[in-house]
Amino acid sequence: MGTEPRDDYAYTGLHAYVLVHDVTATTADPGRNASGFIQQLQGMAQDQGPVTAAVELAGTFKGLVHLRFDDGDVNGVQDYLATALWNGVTHELAYEGPVYMGPTQELIGLKRHLCDIVAIVRVWVEKGRTREVLGRLGDELGDRFHGASIVYGGCDILLALEGPTFKEVASAAFTKLQQIEGIVRTETSFTDYRRVPDRQSAG
Repeated sequence: MGTEPRDDYAYTGLHAYVLVHDVTATTADPGRNASGFIQQLQGMAQDQGPVTAAVELAGTFKGLVHLRFDDGDVNGVQDYLATALWNGVTHELAYEGPVYMGPTQELIGLKRHLCDIVAIVRVWVEKGRTREVLGRLGDELGDRFHGASIVYGGCDILLALEGPTFKEVASAAFTKLQQIEGIVRTETSFTDYRRVPDRQSAG
């Protein structure tokens, strides 16, 4: 399992995830596209936020952006997404709720990754079983599990799977994950974290 550095910001404040559908050119930036937008956000990333991480995705979405604001500052999130930076960006927003808790009570949410191939999976579960399913993901998925969070948005859980190769990660997403009782639907996108600049050089 990739190990994320823990800091004073990882599990404090309000965390939100922006799933980017598309990025279109604007008058101010006629050459703008999704890849360039994600790279721009990577250069702005810092532990305290508002952007803590951004990655390109292949799949339903073209990017995932992790935001952090002070406790309960939903208004701050909305104001940030209304700035010129987000002009031409079609996206979905989800707020983070409870995160997966490991066997020694450590929190393992959908945070930064230090590994090669990562699958970001949107998970829908049967009514009333969200916390139950969240609590079983680590044991059921084994070494491919990297973190999961209940979210308030278009799905019930955002899950991260990891591994050294696409084949290993895809196998977990399309075999082990599909066998977990209570899950009714999944939607998977992939990224290669070797494309993400080192945090120390990215700011």
